[in-house]
Amino acid sequence: MKNLPKLYKQDITKGFNNNKKVCYITEEKNNSDERISLIINSIFHGKNMSDNIPVSIKTNEKQYNTILVAKDKTKIYTLENEAILIKDIIEIEKIDH
Repeated sequence: MKNLPKLYKQDITKGFNNNKKVCYITEEKNNSDERISLIINSIFHGKNMSDNIPVSIKTNEKQYNTILVAKDKTKIYTLENEAILIKDIIEIEKIDH
C-alpha cells in the first residue's frame, strides 16, 4: 500500500449551537376531511348530480338543512341556490326522510 499524505484537519476551538433550532413538520391527514369527502361522494352519483337527499351541513358561519343539487371541485350547491365551499364544511350528515 502506498503512503498517502496526511490531510490537514483544523482543531475545533469554539462550540456550535446551530442545531438547537430545528423544526420538523409533518403533514397529518385529517380523518374528518376524509369522512366529509366520502359522504359527499356517496350523495352524488355520475355527472355530479344528486338524488335529492336531504342533508344537514355545519360550517364555521352557518348551519344548513337543505338538499344538495350539484357539485364541482371546490363547491357544493343547494336547492336554495347557495354555494358552499367544501373546505369550509365542518360536519355533514344525511337526514332520514
